[in-house]
Amino acid sequence: MQGGPKTQKQNKDQNITDACTRSTRYFREKMEKDMDGEDGGHYDDDELPGKKFRV
Repeated sequence: MQGGPKTQKQNKDQNITDACTRSTRYFREKMEKDMDGEDGGHYDDDELPGKKFRV
């Protein structure tokens, strides 16, 4: 990797990667909880943790 400050594309790519990682972790925990039977499996109305994006 080159030295120096990150470019805008590198920052954008990192943000996308971070968002994917967070959502993957969230859904994996939901699935594990569902498999254990702790949750009723009703998570249609649950919100994702983190920022709320403007529409």
